[in-house]
Amino acid sequence: MTELEAEVRAQLKELNPPEKHAKLVKYLIVLTREQARRQKINDRYLAATAVANPDEGTICLIPDFRWDLAHEIGHLVWFKILTKEQRESFCTLFNRESEELLGLIMKVFGKFPSKMVSDVDPHSEKEEEVFAWHYAFYLLHEDYPRTYPKSCRWLRDNVFMDEEN
Repeated sequence: MTELEAEVRAQLKELNPPEKHAKLVKYLIVLTREQARRQKINDRYLAATAVANPDEGTICLIPDFRWDLAHEIGHLVWFKILTKEQRESFCTLFNRESEELLGLIMKVFGKFPSKMVSDVDPHSEKEEEVFAWHYAFYLLHEDYPRTYPKSCRWLRDNVFMDEEN
C-alpha cells in the first residue's frame, strides 16, 4: 500500500460512513497525476480527480494538491518578492474589481476545494489572501486571462514578468 493510499484509507475511516455504504467500496485505487497519465486516464477524469465505477464497486482517486500549492506559493510571493508599491498597486486593482473577483471565485467553486472561499485566516490580511487566490487562478484556471484581463495583466507584468519569455 502506497503512502497516498494509506492516507486516503485513513481519511475514509475518519469519514466513518455507515457500514452499509463503506461495503460498497470493493476496490480503492489511488494514483498520482503522473501515474494516471501513464494509465491513459481520460482528461475529464484527471481534471475531476476522482471517478467511481458502481458496477465494480471501484473508486479511483487522483489527489490534486495543485490549488493548495499554488495558493500557498502566492503567500510566499506576496511577502518575499512583491515590493510595497506592488502590493499597494494590487490592492488598488483588487478594490476596483472586487465584485468581479467574487464572480470568478463562484465560477470555479466546483473545480477547487471549498476551503478557498472559507473564512480568511485571521493571521493574514484580506489583500494577501486575495492575491494568493489570484496567483492560483493565474496558474490553474485557463479562462482567467479572458475573464479577468486586468488582473491577469497585472500578475503577468508584476509577478511573472521574468518567467514568460
